[in-house]
Amino acid sequence: MGTTLQKWRKKDVWRAYFLVGPSILGLLLFFYIALGFSFFISFTHWSALDTPTFAGLDNYLRALVDPQIGQSLVNTLVYVAISVPIGVTVSFVYALILHAIPRFKSTFRLFFFLPFLTLPVALALVWKWMFNKSFGVFNTVLHTFNLPGIDWLGSRGVALWSIVFFSVVTGMGYGIIIFLAGLKNITQEYYDAAKMDGASGFTVIRRITVPLVTPTIFFLVVTDIISAFQVFDPIYIMTKGGPADSTRSIMFSIYQEGFTYYRFGDASAVAWILFAIIMAVTAVQLYGQKKWVHYE
Repeated sequence: MGTTLQKWRKKDVWRAYFLVGPSILGLLLFFYIALGFSFFISFTHWSALDTPTFAGLDNYLRALVDPQIGQSLVNTLVYVAISVPIGVTVSFVYALILHAIPRFKSTFRLFFFLPFLTLPVALALVWKWMFNKSFGVFNTVLHTFNLPGIDWLGSRGVALWSIVFFSVVTGMGYGIIIFLAGLKNITQEYYDAAKMDGASGFTVIRRITVPLVTPTIFFLVVTDIISAFQVFDPIYIMTKGGPADSTRSIMFSIYQEGFTYYRFGDASAVAWILFAIIMAVTAVQLYGQKKWVHYE
């Protein structure tokens, strides 16, 4: 009996390896091996048409002094600093409203989450038409009230804000769903006790809801910052980094270095610099969470 059981267990193990094998192979080929190759070519000069030649730290040093890459990094940092706090705050406010609505909650959740499920390129194309200064929806509304139109994507001072607005509106559905899950896990006893003490609605939110939902806020801040550092689709579709590099992101610079100028070594070096920045920012957040994140 014991021998038969061992044979069945061995067969189950091999079945498990057979089922997960393709996923493991795909992960090795398209992630770990690609990651290692990217790290290797970041120390070389390579255009994909010739043999890589060793460059040492030249690609990294060039990236650190290149004014265009420096501008793209500044733009990315500004984008992260603006879009993440606004996106998390807006998602939290809408989640509070939806959490308080007893009816049609599922319908509203779907309404807000649907843009998040749509292809980013398709969304960016639609919003590019909406931002059009001649026939776009936003300027049509402004003209209706006899207000001058705005060059949403062609003005240096407005274009980045337009990208931020697009990202917040189309991405807040994910945050709303996460916040609703966090709000649902808060024990009703806390609210009952606050009600008995005569606490106002704002006080309840500030003293009970926000502290108890800080793990959710922390999760969203970390993931949103990582995602914001990698913004590419709306910039590529809407502005191509313009006007005058005012919306050029670090990911757009990586794309241009690799697939426009065919400097794959330089592109890989910039990508690894971005990776180091994201890791550093994430590490700071993980260290600082002890001071403000409260686990029930």
